[in-house]
Amino acid sequence: MVPPSISPIALSDSDSLEIRGSPTPLPLGKGDIQAFPIIIEAFSTPNSPCSVRSSPDFDAPALPNVEMHLSSSLPMDAVFSRCSTPLYSPQSLSNALVTSLGTTEENPSVSFDDEETDRSLYSPGVSKPRSIQQTSSARLKCPEIMLNWPHGSLFNTYPWQLHAYHPNSLGFYFSGIKENGSEFWIRSVSCDEYVIGENACLPCHAVETSQGLQKLQACVQEIDKSTNHGYYNFEQLRGLANEYRDRMNQYRLSTMNLQRQVGNLVISIGDHRHFIMAVATADIPRIRQLVQVALAQNASSKEIVRCIDMVVLGVAKTYSYEKRGFDLGLLCLQLGGPKLVYALNHAAGLPSLSSIHEHAIKCNVVISNGNPKTTDIQANIKSFWGFQQTDHISKKGHLLLIDEINLEE
Repeated sequence: MVPPSISPIALSDSDSLEIRGSPTPLPLGKGDIQAFPIIIEAFSTPNSPCSVRSSPDFDAPALPNVEMHLSSSLPMDAVFSRCSTPLYSPQSLSNALVTSLGTTEENPSVSFDDEETDRSLYSPGVSKPRSIQQTSSARLKCPEIMLNWPHGSLFNTYPWQLHAYHPNSLGFYFSGIKENGSEFWIRSVSCDEYVIGENACLPCHAVETSQGLQKLQACVQEIDKSTNHGYYNFEQLRGLANEYRDRMNQYRLSTMNLQRQVGNLVISIGDHRHFIMAVATADIPRIRQLVQVALAQNASSKEIVRCIDMVVLGVAKTYSYEKRGFDLGLLCLQLGGPKLVYALNHAAGLPSLSSIHEHAIKCNVVISNGNPKTTDIQANIKSFWGFQQTDHISKKGHLLLIDEINLEE
């Protein structure tokens, strides 16, 4: 067992070990310690620091970590430094022993070639620590970093495709996920892989505050609409698909409305063509009055064409006359009599005799027996150009109402 005052440190081939006040050098040769990735030599002179360096006569690759242990028997003051930074300064240290784990997991212990070599490294009366024959300290694989995903389930909101597009730009690898879908493990791209203890290495800890992870979470919270769809996560793609589906339904409704409007326009154009053909081919009297009456009744083009066809077939007849038609009918009545009015009514569509008597203005001429008198002339002038009364004027009467009459039996 390593004494309580002894603590392990990790050194590389670029690190240095200083032991101040060592009375004797501590030579370590090539055959002294086996399973070393590098051969270490310690040189010391009185009142001078002792440096630890790689042996120049042994060509072997250096491992990133070398574990250092000390066994104490004489009071000494030792200062260990890593990259010019002191790690600790234990008291009562002497006879520094440098041990290391093996290069493979199958041979993690430190051993010596023979007992003589072992005894040469210790002062008389000092036994070899048992920690040299056993593993001095276990090297564990980096446990990586577990993070909490605050944006819902990782299965729906995590942008998995970014690891395929830019595997090294994020600065970490995705290692695992829990069943709840909110906690996951990540490993840094520059992970040390092996650590001393149960905590993760420094590169993995640095990923928690890295810009890559912050940018990834920012893209999950809000993403620009102009971003390539390949960088969307599943939830964002589903929202985008729903948006496109709603927009497609709106376009579909707009297209159906346009189709209906176009169909109505085609039907209206056909009705107008029928109307033009009916007017151009049929000789219909008073067609203008027929169209005016239809428009006053808010009839469509199709209804107007139907009325024209009925008039052409003789099923319907227009009864809308103007003042000019009544005047012409009255002239025919006075010149040719009722028979001429009857013939023109059926042939030319003039008003009938009853319509002429109802709407025509009647002028009574006073005939003088002798020389015309002034009263006769004024009466005739008044009859033609004065107040004219027609027969269709409503009649007037009086109404007599009597109340409060006692009836006697």
